[in-house]
Amino acid sequence: PPPRPPPPPPNDELDVSHPMPRPPRCKRHPVTRSNHHHRRRSLKWDESREKGSEEAKRSLARSQGSEEDAGMEKQQASMARGNGGRGRGVWFRRKREEAQKTRQEQELEPLLALIHDGYHRNSKRAIEVFETLRADGSLTTTQVCNRVMSMLAEHQLWRQADSLYRDMISQGAEMTVATLASLANAHAKAGRAYEAERLIFETMQEHGLRPNPRAITPVLMAFVRSHRWEGALRLLRRMKCIGINPTSINYNVVIQGVLRSPSKSGSRFPMANSLVMEMECRNDPRMPDTLSYSLLTDRAMREGRWRESVDIFKRMSSRSLQPDGVAIAQILQTCGKARKWQAATELFNVVTKPVPYVYGAMLKAMTDCGEWSRVIYYLRECIMDPSVPTPNQVMFNIALDAAARHGPSHAVLEVLKMMQENDVAKTAITYNTLLNAFASKNRWQKAEQVVESMSRANANADIVTYNTLMKAYRQSGEARRAHSLLLLMLGVESYTLSSLSSSSPSLARSLSMLLKHLQQNPVAPDVITFAEAIQACANGGEARLGLRIYDKNVAAKDSSIVIVGAALGCCAKVGDWAKALRIFHASSSAMLQQNAVTVASLVGACAKGSHWQIGLEIVKRAPVINEVAFNNLLAYMGCENNMPSFMADKVMAIMRARGFTPDVRTYRRLVAGFFSFVTTVHERHT
Repeated sequence: PPPRPPPPPPNDELDVSHPMPRPPRCKRHPVTRSNHHHRRRSLKWDESREKGSEEAKRSLARSQGSEEDAGMEKQQASMARGNGGRGRGVWFRRKREEAQKTRQEQELEPLLALIHDGYHRNSKRAIEVFETLRADGSLTTTQVCNRVMSMLAEHQLWRQADSLYRDMISQGAEMTVATLASLANAHAKAGRAYEAERLIFETMQEHGLRPNPRAITPVLMAFVRSHRWEGALRLLRRMKCIGINPTSINYNVVIQGVLRSPSKSGSRFPMANSLVMEMECRNDPRMPDTLSYSLLTDRAMREGRWRESVDIFKRMSSRSLQPDGVAIAQILQTCGKARKWQAATELFNVVTKPVPYVYGAMLKAMTDCGEWSRVIYYLRECIMDPSVPTPNQVMFNIALDAAARHGPSHAVLEVLKMMQENDVAKTAITYNTLLNAFASKNRWQKAEQVVESMSRANANADIVTYNTLMKAYRQSGEARRAHSLLLLMLGVESYTLSSLSSSSPSLARSLSMLLKHLQQNPVAPDVITFAEAIQACANGGEARLGLRIYDKNVAAKDSSIVIVGAALGCCAKVGDWAKALRIFHASSSAMLQQNAVTVASLVGACAKGSHWQIGLEIVKRAPVINEVAFNNLLAYMGCENNMPSFMADKVMAIMRARGFTPDVRTYRRLVAGFFSFVTTVHERHT
């Protein structure tokens, strides 16, 4: 056999014209080594020497790093051998384009890293990146320009984006939809909605491009952010005129703008509902989506449209869209606020797998409807449902609120027993919920029992507890109890229980219990505590006591508009117009923003104090006012030393000029004022 060829020289010394491959083996007689076989092998070796130039070239290409090209040529040769060359051109072209794209990405990698740095920094860094790339002359390819344009749009740099667009025009760069879409996005984020619309529809048409729905979405959002929903709706119609089918994202942006823009002409829910119905008529299974219905459901809940909410749920079910738990909870709350427990029950029965917060929404809806027995029923159903975990403390608090507000005493005990059976701890929030429920029903005795039971359960009373107890005293008109509780919270040393035990033993017993609580866990009063105490004095016929509380504890400190409103209410009860004016001017000097409640109380104090001229000037010039101020001014009309009855027409004219319509209470005050005037004249004549 011929000797084994020597190893090839290094790559830089390889002679391409004389390759020396390894001779092939004899396939017929692999073991026998006769001269015949040696002669045939030598002939094949010579042929391989003549035909080996291409293989040597491929070896040289691999040694120089072009492994992908060599692999493609090898695959091309195998394809040519396998199928006679069919399809090798398409495959080779695709592989060559992929390799070229990879090389371009490797070349652009440092530039793209710099642009990425500008993306996630502030606008100042983005401008620096833009100026750096422009100075280096790197803004030559369309790919880099598009990336830079997107970066400028992200930081609302529309002037730099316009400058880049002009540079691309002057250099003759190719314009794509992505380029103009990024430019329009920069203008849209900067609030230039009409300029962005011109770029999308007119400039793209000049370059022979067709906009897509994704490029139009930022323009729609620009109109929505500026509360110009008419422009967004017009843009949606323009898309249809030029043959662009809007997607559900485009519709959802317009619906959101229609629903959230401020309105002076009524609700825009019907218009948003018509847009959703328009999507339904297109027979596209992707439109409308769950977000479209969720936007409608949220608005229906805010406006109390329970019928529309149930109709939306049925439409979603007919399109095989399963509403999420949030949408179902919103619909249930809408039915509860409208006191339609039948509709809420019907809707809840359709839900296949209710989640815990859907059960909570159902309990809240039944509580708003006053159906305490159904609250307990659904709470038991939630406990027995194996797919739902054990009801949490929030559900039991809702049930306690319903039982305390609308049910008998045994209903509260039943809910507490269920809490104990399910190992749900009673915290301060549980007791505060019970307190609030009893306070709403003017049951201050029950509220005191709840506070007393907190000590037995080792639950610490917080400021919410005492404020809620003060609320119970206020709504029941228990001025002395509210004042005593405030003094206990202030820790007044001169205050003793023996001074009150002789006059009211029940009051002394309650104060001893509260004193024990405050000694264990002292709590300082806040703004709400003072306001509730002052209002309790006003409702209990002790308005002067409320004013003394204000003068002694609040007037010298930083006040609040809530306390000012309570003090002005006390002035209105006793007709102390001078003190009301002093409190009003002092609060205005302290930079407190007056509201309609304080203005109405001030007008009531002036009207009762026989200074109706001041009250009339206030209702003329007050920046914030409501119908109560006019009713307070008319309350003492016709009385002695007060506003005469012939001024009623002037008051009604001012009321209509300020944009208010007289209601039933206004006409009742007018009738009562005329009757008082006739009675006064008759007494004088008699």
